[in-house]
Formats: sequence, C-alpha cells, structure tokens
Amino acid sequence: MPQTIDQVWRDYDVAGVPASGNHNPKKSEIRTLLKGIQGGTDSVAVAVTAESDRARAAETAIGIRINDVEALAATGVRSPKASVRLLVTVNVNIANALEAGDTVDGIVLVVGDRVALTGQTVASQNGVHIVQAAGSAIRATDMDTGDELVGAYFTVDAGTHAGETWALTNTGTITVGTTALSFVKSATAVPYADKVQALTTAAEDQYLVSLGWYVGEGSDPDSAPSRVTENNLVIPESDASSAVSGSAAEYFVTGNELHGLGAPEDKVADLGGLTVLHAESFGADAVRAIINRPMINDTRTVRGEIGSGLMVPDSKNVLHVIIGLGQSLMSGHGSATTLVTTTQPYPEDALMADIGANSNVWVGVSPTGAGDGVLIDPDAIVGFTPMIAKSFPGSMVVGETPLEGFTTRLAHEARQLGIQHRMCGFIAARGGQAYAALKRGTYIWTNMLTALERLRDLAALEGWTVVVDGCLHIHGALDDPAYYTILLEWQANVDEDIKAITGQDMPVNFFMVQRASRSSSQPLTSSVQPMLDAANNLPYFHIATAAYVARDHYVSSDYEHFRGPGSERFGEYMALAWRDAFWRGPTRKVVQMKGAVRSGTTVTLTYDVPVPPLVFDTTIIPERDVKGFTYRDSTGAIGITSASITNTGTGTGVGTIVLELATTPSGTSEFVEYAASPQTSPKTTAADQRGNVRDSRPDLSLVDDFPLYNWGVIQQLAVPTF
Repeated sequence: MPQTIDQVWRDYDVAGVPASGNHNPKKSEIRTLLKGIQGGTDSVAVAVTAESDRARAAETAIGIRINDVEALAATGVRSPKASVRLLVTVNVNIANALEAGDTVDGIVLVVGDRVALTGQTVASQNGVHIVQAAGSAIRATDMDTGDELVGAYFTVDAGTHAGETWALTNTGTITVGTTALSFVKSATAVPYADKVQALTTAAEDQYLVSLGWYVGEGSDPDSAPSRVTENNLVIPESDASSAVSGSAAEYFVTGNELHGLGAPEDKVADLGGLTVLHAESFGADAVRAIINRPMINDTRTVRGEIGSGLMVPDSKNVLHVIIGLGQSLMSGHGSATTLVTTTQPYPEDALMADIGANSNVWVGVSPTGAGDGVLIDPDAIVGFTPMIAKSFPGSMVVGETPLEGFTTRLAHEARQLGIQHRMCGFIAARGGQAYAALKRGTYIWTNMLTALERLRDLAALEGWTVVVDGCLHIHGALDDPAYYTILLEWQANVDEDIKAITGQDMPVNFFMVQRASRSSSQPLTSSVQPMLDAANNLPYFHIATAAYVARDHYVSSDYEHFRGPGSERFGEYMALAWRDAFWRGPTRKVVQMKGAVRSGTTVTLTYDVPVPPLVFDTTIIPERDVKGFTYRDSTGAIGITSASITNTGTGTGVGTIVLELATTPSGTSEFVEYAASPQTSPKTTAADQRGNVRDSRPDLSLVDDFPLYNWGVIQQLAVPTF
C-alpha cells in the first residue's frame, strides 16, 4: 500500500528517544507518494465524466434486467418448486398407498409429506402429491394447475433419489388430470433468479460500485476468502494483515459466514445460504449489507454487529406491520385485570393504531361476541400511538395480548444493536371461532384488510413503506379435521391479499403457538401436530413455542386461558422465534424429535437442539408421564420405565434421548409422543400437556427474568422397528 507523507519523511524520534537513527527517503518512496498526489488531482479533473459514466451504467443495468426478464419469461423458465421428501419412479396406488404411517422407499410417511410420482401407469397421475392421514393423497397446491406445472422442477430430500433435481419436460398446454406428465432427472436446472443475475452482474456491479458499494469476489462463497476495506479494496486472505485501517469494522465473507474485523475479529452472522450482494463497514464494530432475502423487494438492507450472530433490517423508513390471528388466546381472553405492558419503553418503535382515547390493538372492534359483524371505520384511525395493553372498553375479559410483549421484545433486541425497528400491530382474531368464521370473506377478514390499507396510507404520510413480514397465530381448538390443509389455505390467502395491498415481495410468515389444553376426545393430530408438520415442510411456518411454557399463569377458572403475564410471555417467545427466523440465517430449529428407532425395549430418539446442551428440567416444568414421553402401538399404551439423555448435542446441535420400555410392543403402528397426554375433565393445572425437554438458550424475559429456553414442541412420531 502507498506510504503516507509522515512515513516517507519519518525521523523515528519518539518522546526524545532516538529509535533506529535518521531516515533518508528513497527516490522510489518519493515517486510513489507523488504519483498518489497526482492521481488524486487527476481524479478531480475527470469527476464530471465519471458521474456521466455512472449514470450510463445504471441505465444499462436496468435495460439488461428488463430485456432478460422478458426473454426468460418467454422460455417458460420458473423458480423451483418446494422440495419433495421422496420421489417414486414406479406405479403407486394413490388411493391408499400414500397414507400417514405407510413406508415408501424406506421412509415412514407423515401427514403433509410431499411425494413426487414419476412412474405412474396412467401418466396423467404423475406429479407431486401430499400425504393425508388416511385415504387418497392430493396434488400439491403449487403444482395443481397447468400454468404452475410448465417448467417446474424440484429437489428430493430423502430416499433413493435424495439430492437429485427432477424437472417436467412438457412444453405445451397442460390440463391436469388429462395430460400425460413426464419428469426426468436434471443436472442443469438453474433458478430463474440466478439466470437473470448472471446476465446482469457486470452492468449492475459497475453501477453499484459507482454508488460506493463493494461488489467483488469477497462475497462469493466459492472463492478464496478475502477481506474488504471501506474503500472497496479487496485483499486476499494471505495479505489480510494489511486490511486494517483506522477504526472501521472491515469484513470478509467465507463459506456461509459473514465476518468482521474489529476488536476482536469475529463472525457477524451465519448466512445460511444467503448471499451478501453488497456491503460496507459501519463504525468500529458493525457491517451494513444488502442480502438476497426478500422484504419490500427481492433484497433487504441489514446491519450486523461483530459477534451478535444477527443481521437486523436497517431501514428507518419501513413500518413493519404485525397482525395477530386466531382465537381467544391471541385476543387476550382472561387477562383484562392483569395487564403487564401499561407503559411502552420503546414509544417510537412499538406502535398501534391511534383511534383516540380508546386506542387499542383490536382497532376498536371487540374480539368477543359484542363485536360480531362490526366493521372498522377506516377514518376513525387517525395515526399511530405507542402500543400498550388495555382492557377493551366495557369488557372485563380481554386485555393483554401477545402483541404487546412481541413488539416490546423485538424493539429491545434491535435497540441493543443500536437499530430502530419500527412496528405497528393489531389483532384480527375472535374468541371461540373455528377457521370458517375467520377466513377470507368474513367480517374479521374484511376488517384486517381495511385496517392494513388505512395504516399503509397513514404510513405514507410519515414517509414510511409498509411491509407485513408475518402474522402471530394462536388457534386450533375447534378445527380438528384437515387442519394442515386449513393452515396452507389460511397462509396462502393472507399472503395474496396482503401483497395486493403492500406490493411486497416477502412471503407473509406464520409464527404459531401450540395450545396445550386438548381434551381426551381430541386427537393429538387435531391441530398441534399439523402445525409442526407445516413448520417442518414449508419455510413460512414457524413454531414459536408450546403453550405449556406459560403454565404458571393459567386462568384458574378454566386452565386453558392465560392471565396477562402469560400472554406477554407468549409474545416474547414469538419475538425470539421471529428474531431467529428472520435476523439469523434462514434455517431455524425447534427442540423436536427428528428420528426414532426401536430395538427390543430400547427406543432411541434423535433430537434437534438449537442451543446445546439438551436438558431434562423438572424444576421449571413439573414432570408428567416420564419426562413428558408416552409410547403406544395398535394394542394401546406401553409403559416407559426410564428416559436418559445420552448426547446433549454440544458441538453438533443433534442430541440423543433413550427410552426404556416396560415390555416389548406386540402390535403395529408404533408411536412415541411428547407432551401429549390430554387434560382431565374438569381441567386442572396438574393435568395440562407438558414435558421436561429443553435446550439452553440464554435469553431472559424483560418482565420477570424468566428463562426463555426453547422447550420441546408437542409431537407425535412414528417409530420404525428393526
């Protein structure tokens, strides 16, 4: 690197003590220094020309983008479909051979599995089908029309064809159920977005560099690691010691990690397959970047602090709207006299609709029977006000909801990193209602869209752009049949209608709490298992927690609803799930069984452990059953004599729990269940669904320092035997 004037004409005289003697500048040093000065003068002379070049580069980039998008669209190239769990190349009886519990290609099927059929005797039956609890599998909703099928391709997760990519070869008009469909293994399927990016990279890079962003090999996970200074200088890893300059936090990308050079050097965050498109240092210990994760458009600007593990959206002109969906637990039933969030510590960040003296998260419409059929007057919403918990006027039933705890916690997480994350939340829920009373076409749905449109317009007056990243969802008490299908329809319709209002690229995600108060007449598969299946199968569903984490705050009259502190705790859990899903890499884990196998009376369970070590905790959650586990087959319940953790997951994030059964099962259809035993009648706190498996996440509640560990989700898992 060129030397400074002080370095060229140095005298090594420090505090009057001569160091290594006088220094006579070399001609080569003087020439290099003067060339740098000359270069700076020349750059001023050509500044106007450079600005003109930058404008032309921007125009070129935009032109290439438009032309290539049109060309690619004409070829029928599409984005890949969601991956399938299995691919079968021989004929399968769709009517009864793809039911939950069936074994196909060595894999035990569960409800919601995507199975690709490519070898049907009747070729029009080929395609991707969804496994049901019983009966015929149904076509996947993203591949059940001709338009969706043309150019479709997908990857395979498990079985004989794991890791392969398969593509549809049909090019003409497709009539589902009539047209013979032909799928082939493909090694050349490239996502549509990647093709566009490859065609536009050169022009866009020229333009973005002209704006001061770094674009180069340092952001390519396949290239050799390199470090980048705030002046856009790429320095190979072997030369990294010369990258440090001043107090700026420089950075480099290597593999799937974004690193910063601060004090000390450390990882900023795991990218989890995301790409850093452009980046710059931000102060002494942070990096600001554009990553290819959608928000308003197909990228977002984030800021990450060295060592934080987080990449937080960093756009002060964005208003993140949060919508609460579901039944009475989302509406705050039972919490009217035990409010928690009576003041808002982040009044600029956590907002609700301002409707005057009675402003509340329900936008003025009661979530109880008094609000039936009442439509919101959009003109009654006049602006924004800090979000606090209130009892609904005239009601002693509803009060604190999960929204208050959610927005406060998420604002806190961002402010800890010096970032403002502005949010506005409202409730579109109604106690005691099945999905049919909440879905598209109901007054509750209409009110949701009316409120969002009004908030969008008011936000525009403040200079803010609205995006709905996700919805908080607590529901499922009354929708036993086909709840997996209900969830998919609910999210798809919410996503479609919200995008029509906001124009955002980001899919609307669902963050769900599993209820823990089912009666003995309700099967475990009624709602809580379909929630987990959706979270495991689709990227826009997330389990935040199971409701038993707030069991110390049950309303004692019913042991189903929660007092204010319980609702607030749900909100904090949902905020941390949101943080880990959106602000870290795109892969988020929950504490759950991922595999099970029995040999004799020994059952070995494989567990996901988000934050090791895996722990049995009977202090915070009193034990029920054996650490929460039960076992059964077609003959009924089978006793468990012990449960032990044989691998805590430290170092790998994958733990092991071993169960010892009292007897060897003699029936078929074996299942292990966790936190599954139903409530008694009448309900009691001693008989709530719960378990004792947790990880060691260090977060504490902002309200009472309650440890917010990730606890095991309520779950049922089929057990193959050998």
